[in-house]
Amino acid sequence: GLGADVALITDGRFSGGSHGFVVGHITPEASEGGPLAIVEDGDEIVIDAETARIDVTLSADEIAARMARWQPPAPRYT
Repeated sequence: GLGADVALITDGRFSGGSHGFVVGHITPEASEGGPLAIVEDGDEIVIDAETARIDVTLSADEIAARMARWQPPAPRYT
């Protein structure tokens, strides 16, 4: 498999994905306005397993601008 070459980032279960670099339950942070909320398609993400960091390669100014215009998503429940 690709376990040695890619990271698994999911909100789903880890069945069969319990080895290698895995990150789970990221939606709560994104939906509540955490740093993951401002990541856009095409942004470069750097994952450093040795330091336990996940970073997006954006300038501090771009991060601040995105955070300033972020709006919480509309609920998808009734």
